[in-house]
Order: sequence, then structure tokens, then C-alpha cells
Amino acid sequence: MAAPLLFADADPDAALDRMVAAHEALTGVPLADGDPERLLFQTVAYEVARGDVVVGDAASRGLLQYATGGALDAVVYLYGVERIDGEADDALRVRAKATLATLGAAGTPESWRAHALAASAEVASVNAYAPAGGGGVVRVL
Repeated sequence: MAAPLLFADADPDAALDRMVAAHEALTGVPLADGDPERLLFQTVAYEVARGDVVVGDAASRGLLQYATGGALDAVVYLYGVERIDGEADDALRVRAKATLATLGAAGTPESWRAHALAASAEVASVNAYAPAGGGGVVRVL
């Protein structure tokens, strides 16, 4: 699976720095480490960072590349794909990506692969190709 996307900056120190800088710019008064305003900003910065993490996690669950479990089931449903009993997330993700190839044409090697993968959870691997000039033969091994 790909590395997680960063939808928001979830760094509480960066949020704190922004808040302190804004406060100092507005008031003209520098904040010392123990000032009550700085302590309040630290608490708010922590909560802002937690919110950014929640938003990022929720956004990732809506993308095929990052979704898992029930969230993946919901995403692939948009592709017209349903999980086959016992199918692992990675296999479902591969099958959903392969299904995209079936949307434009019914006779591409990619569409043949998608249909074969959807036939059963016991189908572990599919290789399909179309020879130059058209035509072809389907072999099931």
C-alpha cells in the first residue's frame, strides 16, 4: 500500500508557532514560555493537530489506494464491485482497479483479467494478452 497522504499539517508545534506569531503580531507583546496565553495556545494547537489527523484519516478511507476493511467495501461499491467471501483487502483493491478497464471496452486484455478475477476468490492470478492484429484464444489453466 502507498504511503499515507497528508491532507493537513498535523504538527502541533507548527500550529503553536503560527498562533504565537499571530498573537505577538496583533498585540506587539512577546510571549514567554510560561505565559497563560502560550499555555492556552499549546492546548489548542494539540487539539488542532488531533483534528487534522482525524480529517486525514477520514479522507484516506475514501480513496481506493488507502481504504481498508468496510471503508474499502464502500469505495469499491462505487466501481460496481463487491467483496467475494474471504477476499483480502489487497486482492479486492487489485480487482477493483482491474474493473476500471472494463468500463471503456469489453474486449481488452485488462477487461478479460477483471472478469476472470471476479469469477471466484480461488482465482489467484490471471494473465491475458491480445496478439497483434486482433483475435485470440482464451485458455484456463
